[in-house]
Amino acid sequence: AEPGRRLSPTLITAGFALIAVAGMLHLHQNRVDHIPDNLVTLGWIGGTYFLALSAIASRPGPDLDTHTSHPFSRLSMWLPYLPMSVAIVVGAEHFWPADHGDQFIFSAGVVLINAVLLRHLLALDRKRRLLEAMADAALRDTVTGLANRRLLDERLAHAVQLHLRLAVPVSLLRVRVDDFNVVNETLGYAASEELLRSVGARIQASVRVGDTVARLGGDEFAVLVEDRPEVAAQVGKRLARAFDSALDIGDNRVYVHLSIGVATAGPADGASVTPGDLLDNAEAARSRAEQSSATDVQTFTPEMDAHLGTRQSFRDGVARLQLLWDLRQIGRASCRERV
Repeated sequence: AEPGRRLSPTLITAGFALIAVAGMLHLHQNRVDHIPDNLVTLGWIGGTYFLALSAIASRPGPDLDTHTSHPFSRLSMWLPYLPMSVAIVVGAEHFWPADHGDQFIFSAGVVLINAVLLRHLLALDRKRRLLEAMADAALRDTVTGLANRRLLDERLAHAVQLHLRLAVPVSLLRVRVDDFNVVNETLGYAASEELLRSVGARIQASVRVGDTVARLGGDEFAVLVEDRPEVAAQVGKRLARAFDSALDIGDNRVYVHLSIGVATAGPADGASVTPGDLLDNAEAARSRAEQSSATDVQTFTPEMDAHLGTRQSFRDGVARLQLLWDLRQIGRASCRERV
């Protein structure tokens, strides 16, 4: 059971355990054919009471079906019902009546119990499949079907932890479609979505099986490579070469250009490297690749970070943010004066 939801299975376990202890005590007294004494009856009633408490404790909460990180497995669903199935078979064989009329009623009861049990199992299996579908949908980009930012953040954080503890190399590539806005303005929204799907599929086909390809949003993608820096550089070059040929977007053949930045967590980073550092470094390298016409792939160096705030585009962006803030403040002051 997940943390925070263990009260109900604990109560149901206590209930079955108490019923089992009372049943073994009844058998030990060699009075199976007699009415059980008060202690055995109290044990059975107490066990049933714990089962009722378990049902109350498992009432739906506001987040019952929204937690999708760890859907339960098929084994964890079926295993608790295995001893119940054995108990039905053993009980049917042991208590099978001799009278033909009673046999019909008894067999009908066994069939009814099995039908209820089967229906419950089918409902649980359907819920498990729905939870798996929800978990997959929550971690996938709706346009391309690739991993989304949430899944990339989880895998990147895990890769960085492995790097810090076990010195496992990790690299991140940030990719941007430089010609996306032209396609969007010329061919329209539907064509731009088809372009994103085609670009995502070609990126996925150009990387290795164990690499994580994610769409960060807009026309930006990322590739997580848990391998040596030279391998990450090779992946970047392979991505650039993969777009030498055109993409078929509807009735049009579109050539796109990618700017690719590579950032690697090296031994010199020590315990200071964070997932955010890799994302920022890869973006700085990608921005340098976008400005350079000599190559499509740039690997991050400390000089790129040092000059991040001195680029004209950065200064223009800061100036626009300041202007928007000043205009907003003037507008609020004007409204207050009118009031």
